[in-house]
Order: sequence, then C-alpha cells, then structure tokens
Amino acid sequence: MNLTAKDAKDAKGGYESRERLSRGAESRARTESDGLKVLHVFKYPPGQGGMDYVQRLHMRRAAAGEGGDVCMALLRRNDRTKRTSEPGLIELGGGAWSLWWSLRRKAARVFAKERPDVSLYYNCWGADMLADVDTAHLRIGYLHSSFPGFDNYIKYFSRWLDGFLCVSPALATRVRGCAEGHARECVASVPCPLNPAILAMAQESESGEEQKHRDSARECVIGYSGRLVKEQKRVDRLPELVRLLERELAGRDWHFEILGDGPERTWLEKELADEIARGRVRFLGWKDAVGVGQILKTWKYYVNVSDYEGLSLAMLEAVAAGCLPVYPNFVSSGKKEEDLPGTASSCLYPAGDMPKASTLISLMEKSCTENGSRISILRKTLKNCAFGRTSSNYLTALGACLDSYQNATPSRTTPLFSARRPSFIFGYNRFYKELIQGKC
Repeated sequence: MNLTAKDAKDAKGGYESRERLSRGAESRARTESDGLKVLHVFKYPPGQGGMDYVQRLHMRRAAAGEGGDVCMALLRRNDRTKRTSEPGLIELGGGAWSLWWSLRRKAARVFAKERPDVSLYYNCWGADMLADVDTAHLRIGYLHSSFPGFDNYIKYFSRWLDGFLCVSPALATRVRGCAEGHARECVASVPCPLNPAILAMAQESESGEEQKHRDSARECVIGYSGRLVKEQKRVDRLPELVRLLERELAGRDWHFEILGDGPERTWLEKELADEIARGRVRFLGWKDAVGVGQILKTWKYYVNVSDYEGLSLAMLEAVAAGCLPVYPNFVSSGKKEEDLPGTASSCLYPAGDMPKASTLISLMEKSCTENGSRISILRKTLKNCAFGRTSSNYLTALGACLDSYQNATPSRTTPLFSARRPSFIFGYNRFYKELIQGKC
C-alpha cells in the first residue's frame, strides 16, 4: 500500500506528475468483472467533490477502453460554470425544459449501441424513466448519499432495480431496512477511493517530531471541506459552531478554514463577516488535488456538520492527511455508531448538536496537551484506515459485488415512473421532491 521512495519523491512535484502516477495505478488495476460491460448513468457530468473523482475514474477507464466501462450523463449542469467536454463521457445534454421523451430516445440509442451487461444508476436517478429502454441484464442503484425522505425513495426505486451498491456499510444497513422485494437481497457496500494525489501526499512519512509539532503548534487550525450547500452538507450550522468555539477555545490561538465553494458561500460570508475581518474564519475556495493535500496537512481537526453524511470522502481525505475527525453519530439511541475505528469515544457527537461538537473539540485539544501518545495512536489508526481507499481496491470490490449479483432474478415493474408522466425534466425533478416528501 505504501508508495516507493521514487513515488514519494515524485509526489512532491507538480499536479501533472501526480496524475501520471494515479492514472498508471488505475490502468494496472483490474476488477474481477472485466468481462462485464458496465454503463455508469450520471445525472450530471462530474464537478467538484469526492464522488466526482469516482465518476472521472470510470470516465478515464472508458476513454482508455479498460474494464468495459461506459459513462453517460443525462443532464447538463446549470451552475453556469464554464466546462469543456471530457473524454470518456457520453453527454445527452438534457435541461430543465427538455422533453423527457426526447432524453429517453437519446438514451435508448446509447443502450442499443453499447449493449451493457449492467447499468449502474448513480443515486438511482433516471432508473424509472429509462426502464423500458434499458437493455442491461442487471440494473443497480449506486447510492452515495442519504437525505430526508430517503426511505420512501428506496422503496420506490426497489421496483425498478435489481439491487443497490452503497458507499458505506452504515448506508447499506439502512437500505436493507427499507428496500422491498428482490432488490433487498442484493445490497452491498464498496470502499470508494480517495484521490491518489492526496493519498500520495498523505503517505509521505510524517516524523514523530512533525506530529508533535502539529499537536502543540501555537495556532490550532480547524477546517471544513466540501460543497457549500445547506441540503445534505448543512453548512448553515458553521456560523453557530464558530461562535461556540470562540467560547470553548477562549485564550487559545486558533482559526477556522472553509475549503470549497457553492451557493451558500455568499450567505456564509455575510453571516461570518466579523469573524472574517478578525482573521478567525478564512474562505479558501476550490483547490486542485495538490492544493487540497497541502492545506489538509496544516489542519488539526476536520469538522463534519451534516445530517445525513457520516463517512464523507472529504473527511477520509482529511483523516489520511493526519486530521482528527469530529463527526456526527446518527444513532438516536445511546449506542455509538462509528464509521472509523477507535473514534466512538473520542470523535463522535450527537447529530446536529453544535454545542456538543464544540465541546468535543475543546476536550480533544486538552487531550493533545495531556495525553499526546493516545492522540498519536488514534491518528495512526485512522490514517491506516484511509490509506486502504485506493483505486485498485475499489475496482476489485466493485467487480466482486457485480459478480455476486449475476444470479439476481429481475422482476421489474414495466410501466413508466408515474401515471402523470410530466412532459419536461423540471416536472420529473418535482416528482422526485414530492416522492421523498411522501406526497406520492
């Protein structure tokens, strides 16, 4: 798992050299299901984020003709960011005012040409709309997030899919509890990979003296990394957390960094204007993989404030870089449910409870001072866990899961997704929203 001395030296170079390293590792990786042709169905082309790296991994394999991967994006992004077409991706270019039957006709041509063995629908989007044009033997929902109304969502899509893949064991457990029919029998989790460039930087050995310096540094850096959105990420809680930390860490030298961008950035900058002026909060925007790795190695804590996302890839990247995670426990009972080993008593706080999260950081700061050896052991355990998130391990696990699903017996619903059949894509999106709200 560790990089060679040559690789470690190369990891100190530019972004291009890291990309050559990572792509070389990906090209050598082979799944156990290289004989299967898998059509990856995205709602949008990839943007910024952990799962976007997973999408690009499969797109690179598709462009290189490796592993039988084919990638298709149904809709175009409407965030006004300039982007160019990327190799390995078939873009259908649908928009809010596109007719859904036109999109289906384009998708039908892709299915007829590619003749996939497996269709992998990311967060299930489109599996119902394309049900009667999808020619694949297996149709699998690839779940990479949870959200309000998730149980209704899974029950609905159980009619269209032969099984589910999840990005964490906890998510797979939840899906088994709400999936219906034959789809419940095919639910598994795969260890999604971290960006190899970030792993390369994280695996550069950090001496005991360097670790000690991070724990006893004059200034403590606390950070959040990810899209700045309210839904799923709940970044609207960050102002409250920062103000609570002002009290909990009174007398200490610290600041909070926000790595990422999104629609809530303007609101956050307004809410935190005083803290920004005092240098207590710093917005860093998006960075490339090398920039992310460099920033994470300066952080002491990574904070996750989501309601629905326990084990995010952004948090795993931070853990690989040596950050101590502070993340929510989604079990309502007194039981602790840890996504990372050894963190139940140290790093978990009740979901949504910012006072408890701030107190936890204060206690961990005290522990760093009084019990540094315990913190060092915890950090080493967590880093080793994250180091296993390689592209080759992911592709092997994905192939094994798809192989195990080959004996599934499809018994799908044949009508289209709704008797109402909205004419435009925006109506289809509205149908999804009503679905998770329990209105249909």
